[in-house]
Amino acid sequence: MQFDLSAYLARLDLSAPAAGAEGLAQLHHAHMSSIPFENTAPLMGRIPSLDPADLMDKLVTRRRGGYCFEHNGLYGLALAQLGYGARPLLARVRNGGPVGGARTHQAWLVEIDGDTWMSDVGFGGHGPLAPIPYRIGVELDVPNGRYRFVEDIGTGETVLERLAGDRWTSLWGYDGVPVQQVDIEAANV
Repeated sequence: MQFDLSAYLARLDLSAPAAGAEGLAQLHHAHMSSIPFENTAPLMGRIPSLDPADLMDKLVTRRRGGYCFEHNGLYGLALAQLGYGARPLLARVRNGGPVGGARTHQAWLVEIDGDTWMSDVGFGGHGPLAPIPYRIGVELDVPNGRYRFVEDIGTGETVLERLAGDRWTSLWGYDGVPVQQVDIEAANV
């Protein structure tokens, strides 16, 4: 079994997303609202499979959840079938810290009409429920908060932040290094 867009959209209770940025926002929100974040396998020392058939089976057929590589792996298959120009990024999770660890978080950069959007359906609880413009200092209010990107001169990373009360909290940082599937597989270990 390979990726089945119809089954995926049915899992999201989404008939067909609109085109462009509006469709990306619909898909992003529907994915995060329908498929739970679940990181039990990695916490138990098991490596989740990123094979498209396994992602479909676990997240769509068996209606389970997954963690960033599973969510964004499945989501990337949908982006490709829907014709979005998307490229993966690997980020260092910060969760409020000044720096992150290894590049162990995956998200997507999506090009639409000359604009770049960051779309991340696999961060979990405080990840944005909508794509965020990949531009420094542009703040965006989405259903679960206000987000922005800032530059961290010390690490050379672009950092995704979320407004928490009256202060900005770092979620993850991305250094702009191009990502290949082999990098994602290595980070998934």
